[in-house]
Amino acid sequence: GVQIHPSELAKPLFLLAFAYFMHKYSPRNLRNVPLHVGLFLVPFVLVYRQPDLGTGIIYGLSWLSMMLAGGLSVGAVVAAVVAGAISLPFLWSLLLPYQKDRIITFLDPAHDPAGAGYNALQAMIAVGSGQWIGRGLGRGTQSHLRFLPEYHTDFMFASLIEELGFLGGLLLLTLYALLLVRIITPLMKQATAQVGFFTFTLGLFSMLMTQIFINAAMNMGLVPITGITLPFISYGGNSILSLALLFGLLWALGRHKSDESTIAIG
Repeated sequence: GVQIHPSELAKPLFLLAFAYFMHKYSPRNLRNVPLHVGLFLVPFVLVYRQPDLGTGIIYGLSWLSMMLAGGLSVGAVVAAVVAGAISLPFLWSLLLPYQKDRIITFLDPAHDPAGAGYNALQAMIAVGSGQWIGRGLGRGTQSHLRFLPEYHTDFMFASLIEELGFLGGLLLLTLYALLLVRIITPLMKQATAQVGFFTFTLGLFSMLMTQIFINAAMNMGLVPITGITLPFISYGGNSILSLALLFGLLWALGRHKSDESTIAIG
């Protein structure tokens, strides 16, 4: 059978739709902000209710970067972040039991080493055992002996570090950095850009950077465990198809010149 992950395939449509709404209803006008918030909550709540908090976080940070790119004032964002921080104790009750366990395990990995903390501990063991040059491609004991769960998807970074070591991980992160720079290079070469292209590009940049950071960080025990794939590396046809569509749309928007509405850069 073929498995479909709707929240992955919706990413290109999510960025494209909000790039359009940023152009039609600029967040520079605070009266349009409630409209953007309402539109964002529709996909976010659907994804969260799956439940898929990891993808919901990606949606949220991508949307926030697009709002800033569209002209939303930094002061408004800071006020929203402060309000969110204050409401964290109340949001705790909205989390599912396994999500609470992951946060508790992040704060204390030894809290439940055979249960909720098992994945995090095994991932850190895999990363540490890779040392400088790794055990060799295909020779990772943590992954191939199945001590490390989901070693081909969520914990692909730990599996890769175990086999290729610190130097292999550094090379991968360097290639990611070059890709991210390549995405925003067209924006840095011009004083103005079309609103749709500008917001879509920043949204894609933020989406990829968030996925890379969270996946790598959770494999090293720096953030709580959440189900986020490593772009272009983790196994999964839905993820690859989504990324292909995203870069195809980026290329198409970069070539389109009919939209005369522009936004200043820098």
